[in-house]
Amino acid sequence: MILAKNTSIYIDTLKKCLAKPCEENSHGISHELLGKKIVFRPFHHIDGTSEEYVNNELKWYDSKDLCIKCHKGIATNKVWQSCATDDGFVNSNYGWCIYSKENYGQFYECVNAIVNDLMTKQACMYYTRPSIHKEHNDGVHAKRDMICTCYTSSLLRFGKLEHHVHMRSNDIWYGLRNDLAWQQEVQVRLIEALHVRDIRCSAGSIVWFADSLHLYKRNYDNVMKFLEKYNERVRPSD
Repeated sequence: MILAKNTSIYIDTLKKCLAKPCEENSHGISHELLGKKIVFRPFHHIDGTSEEYVNNELKWYDSKDLCIKCHKGIATNKVWQSCATDDGFVNSNYGWCIYSKENYGQFYECVNAIVNDLMTKQACMYYTRPSIHKEHNDGVHAKRDMICTCYTSSLLRFGKLEHHVHMRSNDIWYGLRNDLAWQQEVQVRLIEALHVRDIRCSAGSIVWFADSLHLYKRNYDNVMKFLEKYNERVRPSD
């Protein structure tokens, strides 16, 4: 079977994660890679990514609404429900994080940094903030929602825009695939915004840095079925 490059990279990463079992009492995590770097290609989603969910999440992100209620596919999602206050509020609407004036228009600052200096190393978007230590679980902003994406850094080199993503925490089964789809969209939008400013470039690599890339016990069987689908025989390490 010939696999798309990003799917092949993902399978290899899953196998490496399965080779790193966690110690006991690890918050429901069975396996974990620390300080993991992955280089993905632009545009192509990892096989098995739910396009319906990705589209619903994109619509919600574009709304910049910090409340999950009334958003198709988000309001009923168990993970988002577990992060939300009783009124439905969370911190991790990534569209709010990079587009809102309340968070200082990160996307636009990133574009301006490149326009002002094509070789800049300052084209960053900061998703999180120091106050998150209090606001991740205060019952007002969110309930157990410490933003997973710390920041991104975009570098224009040799006519290609590389997009680097820095995660403090990343669920390898659901989180990584959906987060990659979002960052691929952001990369495309950055390139389009630069084109409007007469800066021509194409999409380079998406370089992923995860402090903790982990597999939850509840998703272990799904991962094994996914690997078997591609004839990847993996001996359980736990």
